[in-house]
Amino acid sequence: MLYFLIVFAYGSALYGQQTYIQGVQGRYPVDLDHIWLSHEHILVDFIGADSIQPNVWDHNAVIKEVIPYLEELRAYKVDYFVDATPAYLGRDVLLLEKIADKTGLIIVTNTGLYGARNNKFLPKYVQNTSAEDLAQNWISEFEDGIDDTDIKPGFIKIGIDTADPLDSLQQKLVKAAALTN
Repeated sequence: MLYFLIVFAYGSALYGQQTYIQGVQGRYPVDLDHIWLSHEHILVDFIGADSIQPNVWDHNAVIKEVIPYLEELRAYKVDYFVDATPAYLGRDVLLLEKIADKTGLIIVTNTGLYGARNNKFLPKYVQNTSAEDLAQNWISEFEDGIDDTDIKPGFIKIGIDTADPLDSLQQKLVKAAALTN
């Protein structure tokens, strides 16, 4: 499997401007003196895109389970937690926001889709959607928010298999990610 992460950052340290990252609670200045966990998962559901049902997750139960582990991160001075769980694999931005509220972690979520493992985690609509339309959906999540919330992604995540050549759906994901940036 191969993963691509493209970070949305505002500004540029190269030009003397402050760089920002988009977290689930808003925009934050990037401070490279702080510790980042750069590819983590609070919740992942490998049931498959055609069967996933996010409304069945009990937020309180998940929070109760993960908070002790996240609180341990304070001893290591971790400030940033990059949750790389994409849509149709368990991404739950409201859950991430609740956890950020409780822990004080800057949690960053994503846009994009996971095509690895023979496209099992791609929703059916991807078959009939162009790369340009996928890119526009991902841009819309960044501009308007994810799943009717004001929570915005801080990066694009796609997952693809290492086949050569890539199958057409995975080629579409790569092109959409490139167009989104």
